[in-house]
Amino acid sequence: MAVPEASTIQANAGVQTVHSPASQTRSRLLRARTSAPLRLEKHRRPSHQALWLRVAIVALLAAAYTSVVIHYSMRRGRLIVFPTYDDVSYINNGLWRLQTFYDAGPATVLHMYREQPPHSPYSTVISFFAFAIFGVHDWAPYAANVLLILGYFGFADYLLRGCPLWQKLVVFLLLASFPLLSWSVQEFRADHVSALLLAMGLIMVLKEPWVNSSRRHQVMAGVWCGLAIASKPHMFGSVGLLLGTALVLATLCDRFGSRLRASARQIAQSWAYCLIPVILIPLPHFLVGAHEVLSYIDENVFGANKDIWQTKGTLAYHLLFYLTGLGGHAAFGGTINPSPTWPPAGIPSHLLLIIIILAAAVVRILWRRRRTEIVRAGCFAVLLLGAYLIPTVLKTKSYFFGLGFQTPLLLVTILALGDLLRSERLSFRRIPAAAVGLICITCFAVAAWGWPPANGDFGADWVRNRREIAYGIYDGIRDNPDYIDPHVYVPCAGEVNDDLLNYLARKDGRELVAYGPKTTPEDPATSLAEFNQAQFVVSADQGSALIADFLPQFKIQDQLNQILKSKTDYALVGRYIYHQTGLGYYLFEHIGPFFGWHPTTGMGYLEGPYPQNVLPPYVRWGYGPSSTISMNDQSGGHFNLSLSARNIFPDQVMTIKLDGQVLREVPMEASQEFKPVEISFDAKRGPHTIEMDYSKWEQVQSRPMAVLYSRIVIRAAK
Repeated sequence: MAVPEASTIQANAGVQTVHSPASQTRSRLLRARTSAPLRLEKHRRPSHQALWLRVAIVALLAAAYTSVVIHYSMRRGRLIVFPTYDDVSYINNGLWRLQTFYDAGPATVLHMYREQPPHSPYSTVISFFAFAIFGVHDWAPYAANVLLILGYFGFADYLLRGCPLWQKLVVFLLLASFPLLSWSVQEFRADHVSALLLAMGLIMVLKEPWVNSSRRHQVMAGVWCGLAIASKPHMFGSVGLLLGTALVLATLCDRFGSRLRASARQIAQSWAYCLIPVILIPLPHFLVGAHEVLSYIDENVFGANKDIWQTKGTLAYHLLFYLTGLGGHAAFGGTINPSPTWPPAGIPSHLLLIIIILAAAVVRILWRRRRTEIVRAGCFAVLLLGAYLIPTVLKTKSYFFGLGFQTPLLLVTILALGDLLRSERLSFRRIPAAAVGLICITCFAVAAWGWPPANGDFGADWVRNRREIAYGIYDGIRDNPDYIDPHVYVPCAGEVNDDLLNYLARKDGRELVAYGPKTTPEDPATSLAEFNQAQFVVSADQGSALIADFLPQFKIQDQLNQILKSKTDYALVGRYIYHQTGLGYYLFEHIGPFFGWHPTTGMGYLEGPYPQNVLPPYVRWGYGPSSTISMNDQSGGHFNLSLSARNIFPDQVMTIKLDGQVLREVPMEASQEFKPVEISFDAKRGPHTIEMDYSKWEQVQSRPMAVLYSRIVIRAAK
C-alpha cells in the first residue's frame, strides 16, 4: 500500500478538509477491518435519538408497565381488598376535595387548602385529578402513579445520553425488574415521588462540574429538590441536609477534581440558582401548613408518640434494615434464593446486581486513574453514605423511610452503567464487555423479577373474609333507617377506620361522618364521651388481628365493648367475625327514632330536620293504602313495637299486622300532635314483616301521604 508523502486536500460541499498521511493510513486500515463494525467511526460516536421518539417510547413503556403492576395488585397486592392505611387517608382526602370542587367551585377548594392543608400535597392533588379523570374507582389513584414510572424511565434516558437505543431499552427492562419500581405503583404514598425527585436533584448537582454548568442545569437541580419537599413537606429536613451536602461536595469536586478555581462570587451564584427554587416551590404550603408539619415531626419523632413508632432491635438490625433487612428486601428483593420463612434473609437479588455494576465502575475508574473521575466517585460515595445514615440512625423504621437512600443508589447505578457503556463505545475494544455484561445482568434481573411485597391472593378465603367484614360494616351503617348523615365513632384504627368509611360513603355519594379519638385515646373517658354523641360505634376485639395492636387505645378495646353492650341506649346491630381468629368487629347503633327494621314498601324516606314546621328532628311518611317494614332481628322471642304518629284525616283507622295477622286496630283522631302507640307481640325465629294499613290517605298530591311518623322502634323485650 503506497502512502502519500504530502497532505491530501479533499473538497466536500465547499468545505476543505486536510488529511495527514498518518490519518489516511489509519482510516484505510479501519475500513479494511470489516469484521469489527463497532470500531468504525460512525459506531464510535455518541448515539442520539429524536426527542419525539424518546418521549413516545418512555410514555408507552411507562403506561404498559403501570398497567401490568395494577393488574398484579388486583390479584396479589393492595387492590385485593379495599383501600388501607396509609393510602386510604390520602385517597379519601383527594376525593373529599374533588366533591367540594363540584359543589362549591375552585375558590372553596383553595380556601380548604388554607384552612386544612393536606398532610401530603402530592398524594392529595394526584388523587384529586385521578378521580376527576378516571372516575371514582379504587384503582384510579394508582393509575396516576404512571407519573413515577415516567420519572424513572425519563431520567434514566437522560443519564444514558449518547447510548444506542437498544441499550436504553435493555436498561429500561433492567429497571422494570426492580421491586422498587413496581412497589412505587402499588403504593399510593408521596414517599416514593419525594425520594425520586430528591435523587434526580442530587445527581444533577454532582454528575458534572457544578460551577461551570449552565444556569438552567443549576435551576433544574433546585426545582427537583423543591418539588421533593413540596410533595411531602415533612421531608424538608433530610432534603435540605442532603442537598447542602451535595452542594459542598460539588464545590470541592470542582476545586480538587476538575481543578477549577472559581471565585467565591461564582460559587455563591451557582448555589443561589439552585437554592432559590428549593425555597420558593414549597413556600406556599409552609405559609399555611408549617405548624402542622412541625408539630407532626415533633409529636411522632421527639414527643408523646415517639415510643409508638420506634422500632426495637439490635445495632445490626438497624444497620442492615435498608440493605438486607425488611426495607432492603422490599426495594431490592427478588426470587433468587428466596427465604422459605419470614422475615426474608440474605442479600436481596437486585442489590447484588447493583453491587456488581458499581464494582465494575469503580474498577474502571481506578484503572483509568483520572483525578476528576476518582474525586467525583468519592463525592457520590460520601453522599450515598449520608443518605443511608439518615434513616439508619433514626430508631423509627419503616419500609418507606429508606427510599431517600435506596432511590439515589439505584439511579447512581444507572449513571455508572451509562458511563461504562459510553466509555466502551468510544474505545477500540475487540469485545464489547460492557454491552455483553448489560445483557447478562438484565437476563439475570428478569429471571429474578421482583414484585412488591404480596398482600395475599384475591380469591383466598381470608381475603374474601376481610372484604366481607369491611363492606358489611359500611353497608350496615349506610342502609340504616334511623339517620340521614350518621356520625360514626371508631375508637381504634385498623382494617376498618374513619378514613375508609368516609371514602366509601363519598364513593357512593352518601353523607357520613366517621371519626376517631382526638385526644388521650387510651383513656376510656374519651370514648365514653363520644358514645353520647355518635350514632354508630365500630369497635373490635383486641385479639381479632384487625386493629393496630401498637396503638395505646388497643388495650382498652375489650373494656369499651363491654360498656357498649351494657348501655340501654345502644344496640348491637352487627357482628363480623374474622375466621382466622374467631373474633372480629362489632357495630353498635345508638338507638334512634326508626330502629329495628328496614322499609319494604309504602314507607317514605327519612326527612328533616324541619325546625320551621316545629317537627321532631326526623320524620317519615306512611303512604296509603299500606306501609310494610321488615324486622331486623330474626332470632325470635318477645318484642315491643313503639311508634308515634300524626294524622290529619278524620276517622282514620290504622290496622297493624304481623305477617298478615292483625295485632291491633288503632283509631286515630285528626290532630297536629304525634300520638304514641305501644304494642307487644311474639315472633318465631326467622324473617317477619309488619304492615300498617290506612283507611284514608291523600288522593290529590303526587305522594299518597296517610300518616306522618316521628318514631317506629322495634326491640326485643328484656
